[in-house]
Amino acid sequence: MFKRFYNMASNPFSKELAAADAHKTEDIVQVHKRLDHLVRTGGIGLLTADPGMGKTFAVRSWAAKLNPNTSKLIYICMSTVTNMEFYRKLCYGLGLEPYFKKSDMDRDIQACIRNLADDKAVRVVIVIDEAQYLPSSVLRDLQIK
Repeated sequence: MFKRFYNMASNPFSKELAAADAHKTEDIVQVHKRLDHLVRTGGIGLLTADPGMGKTFAVRSWAAKLNPNTSKLIYICMSTVTNMEFYRKLCYGLGLEPYFKKSDMDRDIQACIRNLADDKAVRVVIVIDEAQYLPSSVLRDLQIK
């Protein structure tokens, strides 16, 4: 109804909005610059804001611009996972076959990331949307890496 009233071609608030169609606010530009810096320098970053402020969209629009030749993006949006599910999601994101044992998956994940970084100069970027719901055991595993 509002699209017709305002003569809009599409819903500007849709979750399917293409990154190229978004209005580039200063906030989104700053988020993109900070995420670019994080990819260049490595480490763990945290993006916080009130619900509905566009965190997911900002990350999604930034990720759409990543060069697949220099960055490998793994996006995990279901954050209510067990440690094993988390490791499986990492395996799938890296194109690895998950094992039944966490130690086997960890070994393959580490080898794959080292291979991508050392041999192919590719940075692995892991985005965990709604990470506040992750169990502390998953966060402890991330801390070790």
